[in-house]
Amino acid sequence: TGDVGQYTSIAIVGGFPAISYYDATNGDLKYIRATSADGSSWGAAVTVDNTGGLNVGTHTSLAVVDGRPAIAYRNVTNDHLRFVRATDATGTSWGTPVTVDNSGPTGEFNKLAVIGGVPMICTQGTDYGARACVLWVNSAAPGDGTWSRITISPNNGSGNHSGAGCDMVDYFGQPAISYVEDYTGFLRL
Repeated sequence: TGDVGQYTSIAIVGGFPAISYYDATNGDLKYIRATSADGSSWGAAVTVDNTGGLNVGTHTSLAVVDGRPAIAYRNVTNDHLRFVRATDATGTSWGTPVTVDNSGPTGEFNKLAVIGGVPMICTQGTDYGARACVLWVNSAAPGDGTWSRITISPNNGSGNHSGAGCDMVDYFGQPAISYVEDYTGFLRL
């Protein structure tokens, strides 16, 4: 009901399809999981984050981290990148969201993936006032540790941007990241 279904991400959770998405009517991050393997029936939607009336939940990326669904997403009100993980295997209840990056405009075009058993998020982050392709790596396999930042492609020093449309996969235990270098229009890997 309402303006829902923006910024979706889909994953298989416990053998059934599940979707994270943005509820634009309420400014909330939502999650829903099918009750059948073919997606013909669905459970009730769960509000994962509706922090104090803030506008949260755009640019979602859903993945299974250590047997439980987890979501990386953008807190629009504060321009922060956030991460949250369910407290059960199906996503009926969720833990407390963690701010991964609060350095400025960040969290757009993010991708959450488990690489070599470790949760990582690639995103378009801030690098000296301009956008850059940034990789965040968690220090603990289930995502309960601290997040460390690695700049993959900095801006070119002229305030030009990089990192839009990033995607990431596990390539033999290492992250392989594709993204757009905005100031050239080139696709990078």
